[in-house]
Parts: sequence; C-alpha cells; structure tokens
Amino acid sequence: MSKIDNLLADKSSSLSGSLQSFFTSLQTLVSNAEDPAARQALIGKAEGLVNQFKTTDQYLRDQDKQVNIAISSSVAQINNYAKQIANLNDQISRLTGVGAGASPNDLLDQRDQLVSELNKIVGVEVSVQDGGTYNLTMANGYTLVQGSTARQLAAVPPAPTRHERLSLMSMRPQVTSKFQKSC
Repeated sequence: MSKIDNLLADKSSSLSGSLQSFFTSLQTLVSNAEDPAARQALIGKAEGLVNQFKTTDQYLRDQDKQVNIAISSSVAQINNYAKQIANLNDQISRLTGVGAGASPNDLLDQRDQLVSELNKIVGVEVSVQDGGTYNLTMANGYTLVQGSTARQLAAVPPAPTRHERLSLMSMRPQVTSKFQKSC
C-alpha cells in the first residue's frame, strides 16, 4: 500500500505532481490567454498528465496482479499444510487407536510444526479431539481440517465486469483417509 501512496503523493514524479503542473500551466494560460507559449506549455503538460495517468494505471494493474499471485500462492500453501496435517492426523489416530498404544512423537512434532507454519499464513484455532487428532478452524469460523479431512480453499477470480483482486471461495472437502471395503 505504501508503494501506491508514494506513487500518488510524490511531488516530483507522481500523478499528484503532474496534476499540479498541469493546473499551474492552466492558470498561467488563463492569465495570458493570448500567449502562444503558454498554450503550448499547457498542451505539453496535458500530454504529460495523460502519460502519467497511463503509467499510473499500468502500475496499479501490475500491483493488482502481484496481489493476486500472492493470494494464489498463500491459498496453495494453506491447502498443502491442511492436507499434510489431515494425513498426519490419520496416521496419529491409527497409531494411538484402540489397542495400538504407540506414542508417535515424531508425527506429533511434525504436525505441530505444520500448524505453526500454517499459523504464519492464516490464523487457526486448534482443538484436540479424542485420539489426539486436531481440528483446525480459521478466524472466520470455517473448519479447515477436521480429523483426517482437509477442506481446500480456492482463489477465485472476480466476475468479468468487476475489477477487484482474487477472493477466497467456499471450500471443497478433500478426504485424505483411506477407506477400505468390508468383505
């Protein structure tokens, strides 16, 4: 955001400076309506202003693309972490299940590390379930991981008539645990 503020506010090379220069030339022309040099100066300042608008437009479009790329990248990371955590939940559940009695410390540490990394991207609330599995809920109340099920986020482009950046869309569940058919 500060890059955009600087682009719009910097007096020497910004849209603000070009506007100020244009209006100064316009006032000069109003004071000296018959002066051809003042007319020519105003035309030059107007052309400069148009070019500055074009440059600013392109810069803002580039920034918009960068924001969309960052959102898509974050969504991919979140989905990857959620899937890995759900897989670890499944493994932990099987190892600590009825009669197994094993303490999968390495898996628990891996899962905690993944939750920590996920929290750096998007805050999640962890609730521990029976069997030691984690459920992860995002701040908006959406359950991202429930046991061995990871729900995936999707970065969705706006409708063609709207000009905004990507937004997160309702997620689709992805079951990561394996189901076996009973004989």
